Amino acid sequence: MRVSSYAVARPAYYDRNSASNTQEYVATVAPHAGTNRFSYTVASGKKMQLEFALAAMYRATAAAAVGQYSAIVFVQVGTNTPRIAYIDSVKNTVDKTEQTTSLGSVTIYAGESLSGYTSDGSTGGTVQYVIQAKATLYDA
Repeated sequence: MRVSSYAVARPAYYDRNSASNTQEYVATVAPHAGTNRFSYTVASGKKMQLEFALAAMYRATAAAAVGQYSAIVFVQVGTNTPRIAYIDSVKNTVDKTEQTTSLGSVTIYAGESLSGYTSDGSTGGTVQYVIQAKATLYDA
């Protein structure tokens, strides 16, 4: 039977060949230049609904000279990079966790990418980073 009426509703996004997509980076590292820790580009004919993003940092050992350190989850949209979850600090307190989570839902279109990024401009010391994202990938 051919359906050609606009009265028939299109299935919800989660019923259009959906699949879970998770990205994660967890590590304790020494100071480093800005580094992309994960990246996922949405394929042609697909969309992705970002459900949750987390950026967290934990100073594991004190730095000799503390600099700014950051954890970011962002979306690359052409030349723009809107931050979804972002945390930065210049604190040198050991055993102190700082974190932030995304608010609301974000749609990521074909050709756009979801990425996780860390940086640490300190001298010495280590920071544990946790950057995570959970999304549903589906047919556009």
